Amino acid sequence: MLYRGGPGLGQGARFGAHVGLYAVGAFVLHNHVNFRIGAKLTFLQAMAYFIEWTVVGMVIGLIY
Repeated sequence: MLYRGGPGLGQGARFGAHVGLYAVGAFVLHNHVNFRIGAKLTFLQAMAYFIEWTVVGMVIGLIY
């Protein structure tokens, strides 16, 4: 599959969403299991990580 390019903001958001999903799986679920935090805090942390990395991806997309 070849990279077709596109608007920086959209591609950055896509990249950030992928990194955000990785962060949720790698860090949030790990914290939930090891620190025994509740489901509500786990959900809120997952949303925060996902939104944070999506915004970071958008900024990266705008810069590059």
